[in-house]
Amino acid sequence: MSSTVKDESQELGFLEEESLETSETWLEEQHALEAQLCSECTIREEPETVRAWREEQRRRIEEKDRLEDADKKRLKERARAELEEFYNRYNAEVERVKMAGRANREPAGDPGDGDGDVAGGEAGRWDRVARYCDLTVKPKTADKKDTSRMRSIIIQLKSESKSTKVLN
Repeated sequence: MSSTVKDESQELGFLEEESLETSETWLEEQHALEAQLCSECTIREEPETVRAWREEQRRRIEEKDRLEDADKKRLKERARAELEEFYNRYNAEVERVKMAGRANREPAGDPGDGDGDVAGGEAGRWDRVARYCDLTVKPKTADKKDTSRMRSIIIQLKSESKSTKVLN
């Protein structure tokens, strides 16, 4: 039995050596083929039509980029002008509203209704507040809020400011 094992092991060793040699030569052949293909790829040049097409595409893209930049500049200028126009209109409207507010706040001939710094200014303020509020007593309902406290405070401030105005 030992002789058969030796024979088999010798045969296996021979087969292993043969398969290694075969795989090494196969790998060498593959590397040679790949190198040949790569060298053909680098040697091969683009056809003239492809080169012309690439050049034309490059020119088209450059032209489109130039047009796009010009459009961007025009849009930015237009946006800047519109923004400036908007701010001019806005500032004019704010100034108009301020002037209207000043005209409503300071009736002619009553300088005391202006700022609180002027004597009688407080009286004028609470008179105006009372004018804008509905100070009539209304019956209470379940769905309405009770405003009697607010009404009484406004009337009290109005009467106190009038008495202060008389004393000054």
